[in-house]
Amino acid sequence: MTTEDSGYNWEDTDDWEYCAEKDDVYIPEGWWECVAFGETFSAIDQEVAAWKPCAGPYRPSQKATGYGTGEGLDGYNCRHSFGPYDERIGNPWRDKDGNLIDGAGNRIDSGESKQKYKDSQRLRAIERNIRATKRQLVAKEQMMQGASAEEISRLQPEYDKLAYDLTQQNKKYNDFAKEHKLTPQYGRTKLSDFGREQTKQANAGARRYKDSTPNTIAKTSNSDIIESDNLVQRNIDSGNVKLDN
Repeated sequence: MTTEDSGYNWEDTDDWEYCAEKDDVYIPEGWWECVAFGETFSAIDQEVAAWKPCAGPYRPSQKATGYGTGEGLDGYNCRHSFGPYDERIGNPWRDKDGNLIDGAGNRIDSGESKQKYKDSQRLRAIERNIRATKRQLVAKEQMMQGASAEEISRLQPEYDKLAYDLTQQNKKYNDFAKEHKLTPQYGRTKLSDFGREQTKQANAGARRYKDSTPNTIAKTSNSDIIESDNLVQRNIDSGNVKLDN
């Protein structure tokens, strides 16, 4: 299963197996926790009928959860933790009126949470587009190494156009995150073969493209961004990007 198919916001995926068909990575086998809404981590999103005190210190069932093993609860990939609880405190995820709140005490509802998750998935899509453009830039650069002057004259404008597209994608990434109050995760846009030297060359290529086509840039970049937005939205609406219920 790829990260997009799982419907969860994965982090630190650089070392995972790459899927060229979907421009994504495969999730390694193992036991993984599941949450209802990614932005309201561990929150209870339904009315609580009753609270039952534990008879003693909580000990998860090893058979049900794999607790105590690397693949199970509190294992290699798990982010759960344990701590003391006093029933006099009440439900930490509800205010005094019973409304659902986040860890900072801000009131939330499932609609807002789902929309925030939906926005985060659009941000993931932009990150994938940025990585894809960087891979194309690396490929173009390798093709130009040792190429004839005639081949370079053909490839260089293509490289410069891709480099300019990358600057627009980076701008869109930051603007979208700011507009929707999301935190940019620049580690998700990194590529192992695209380092400081490649970034410097790409910036130079973007400047060349901008200087050579000043009258067409605005129209081209705007239409590309709009089409990218529409593609992401169509994927979400069609169910290719799965949202939690």
